[in-house]
Amino acid sequence: MGLQIVNAGGLAYGSHRLVTLAHELVEYAPDAVIVYLGNNEFEEVSQLQFYAPGTVKVQEFFDHFAFFRIFRDVIAREWISRLKREHDQRQLAAPLDWWETEPYTPAEAERRMAAFRINLTEILRIFIRRNIPVLLGTVPSNFVHPSFRWGPQLEFSPMQNILNEGDYARALEFAGKYLSGFANRHQASPVENGIIREVARQNHIPLVDMVKVISQAEPHGIPGETLFEDHCHLTARGRALWITAFSKALAALPGFKPLVK
Repeated sequence: MGLQIVNAGGLAYGSHRLVTLAHELVEYAPDAVIVYLGNNEFEEVSQLQFYAPGTVKVQEFFDHFAFFRIFRDVIAREWISRLKREHDQRQLAAPLDWWETEPYTPAEAERRMAAFRINLTEILRIFIRRNIPVLLGTVPSNFVHPSFRWGPQLEFSPMQNILNEGDYARALEFAGKYLSGFANRHQASPVENGIIREVARQNHIPLVDMVKVISQAEPHGIPGETLFEDHCHLTARGRALWITAFSKALAALPGFKPLVK
């Protein structure tokens, strides 16, 4: 059996832009689709300034022309570079107050999660409507060394003491609760994964519980002990576990009939 796998992910793409991407992917009539997202819902801030969803149909028409694609990519790279320069300038000019540099309030974070639920459901249904088999996965992230700015790290510091005491069940609960309540997280939390599980159940989509897989492979059941390179990216061993779990689920997916070479 031969498979052609297309990685359709984008750097720091959240669900808003992935809805549009799903509309394009479905036109290629894939044999099956793996939907795996949840780390980047708080990353799409500045990038959405030039996303311009209302121009999608026009872009799709001109996308047939190589010159347009080259021009679009050059402009996009310049925009991204400009946004980075402006961000860096603001950071250098601002007072050094790490408590006030993040963009979201708790109310805004709730709205972001409501949008995540809507977007994830739409992504799945785009493929369901075309009878394309879909797999959905929960998204583990690093509970031991999450990505916080200096201020919130002070509040999270009891985590290490709990780990040193060997109270791993309490450590898992503490980290999950804190990350879920942190309005400016840049990684998946139990909130995102709760939405993923619920949306999978509501739409009758097979779920690969990677949070469970990674937790069970860690020494004390806490994601981040040994299987993460940073706050959200798995190590080589972690990625191998990911591949194994999704490969088994893909092979058992109803309606999945890959091309046999």
